[in-house]
Amino acid sequence: MNKNVLILSSSPRRGGNSDRLCDPFLQGCKDAGHTVEKIFLKDKHINYCTGCGICSMYGKPCPQKDDAAEVLEKMIAADVMVMATPVYFYTTSAQMKTLIDRCCARYTEITNKNFYFIVTAAEPSIPAMERTIDGFRGFLDCLEGAREKGIIYGTGVWKVGEIEGKPVLKEAYPTDYHSVVEQDKKEINTNHRPALKNDVQDFDKYDIIFIGSPNWWSTIAPPVATFLERHDFSGKTIVPFMTHGGGRFGHSISDMKKLCPDASFSEGLAIRDSYVNDNRQDVVKWLQTLKLLK
Repeated sequence: MNKNVLILSSSPRRGGNSDRLCDPFLQGCKDAGHTVEKIFLKDKHINYCTGCGICSMYGKPCPQKDDAAEVLEKMIAADVMVMATPVYFYTTSAQMKTLIDRCCARYTEITNKNFYFIVTAAEPSIPAMERTIDGFRGFLDCLEGAREKGIIYGTGVWKVGEIEGKPVLKEAYPTDYHSVVEQDKKEINTNHRPALKNDVQDFDKYDIIFIGSPNWWSTIAPPVATFLERHDFSGKTIVPFMTHGGGRFGHSISDMKKLCPDASFSEGLAIRDSYVNDNRQDVVKWLQTLKLLK
């Protein structure tokens, strides 16, 4: 089905690293037959929200005469939105935050959208960028039916052009793996429980159990669910870890707690699939936090 995709690029630098990552995403959407538009926010004149209350208290249009109304109209019309920003002091750019604040006038009309986030930073650690993503998520929490679908992280890039040649440029292109994704979705929606070829011997002797899974439609993969349902986790501690394409844990932790109501849960670790081979430092810190590694 053809989707109306809106890409909001908030880099102050045209051709900057976050702006550059928007391009393969745009091309991938075009190649898939979707209608797509990219707005470079620096080209728009968007004033700060003044807090006048005209929109919120009196239900009237924002009195400011600038380009915010045009952009908001396109946000309301979009099926999918991509919000791209460089990371400035662990938050979004001023251009992106200004636009988000101006959504006050019509945010209740921005409903049932899929959202993707693109962030770039000189910082090499993805977990350090989560504060920026949390800012986006705060915005989505105010929107009815908003769905976070993925995050593209461009780490270790600062100067214009440093993103070139990075694997993340290919990752930003939405490839067509429709058949695999649809099969995953079908198994999740039907609560499929596949048989397991192997099991853990002497399960009862373990007190702490690490449970790992890929993120399938924001939850655990069906084989993991089979394993959790098969065993009694009463009095045991589950330590979850997950690979993902941008959705982190989704609602997998709450789903695991439903399957294992008498277990306790320790802090988990979510690693983006494209950075699995470069996350040793984050894994070590996680294990040290759990006091399982000195």
